[in-house]
Order: sequence, then C-alpha cells, then structure tokens
Amino acid sequence: MAPIKNYRTGTMEVALWENEIEDKTFRNITISRSYKDKEDNWKNTNNIPVDDIPKLVAILNEVYRSQMFENKEN
Repeated sequence: MAPIKNYRTGTMEVALWENEIEDKTFRNITISRSYKDKEDNWKNTNNIPVDDIPKLVAILNEVYRSQMFENKEN
C-alpha cells in the first residue's frame, strides 16, 4: 500500500494515507526525515531535530490546507 500523497521539504516528509474501514474513510499521516549514514546510504527516521520543527510545521500546514480545500469541494 502506498500513500495517496507525499509532501516534502528538504529532508522532511509527510505521507498522507487513506484507509477504509466499515464503509468509512480515514486519513492519517506519517512523518519521516531522511539522512545519510556513515556508509553514505540514505535512511529514514521519525526522530526530528528541534531545529527542523519549523520545516515540519510548514509541511503540516500545507497538508491541512490541502485537505480542507479538498473536503469543501466534495
């Protein structure tokens, strides 16, 4: 299963997921940050440095705004 949409800025990403349970649709998010390990391989973590909170807030605002507009159109 893949997210229905990904929002990204720099190394921060918010994935939007949609699940249907008993004829009800629920949307959830996962938050991740990419980084390179000592061997120069890309990895993901859900640990967010305090300095990256403004980036995360910006992405979350964009997710919320897009969902508000989508819900008003439907």
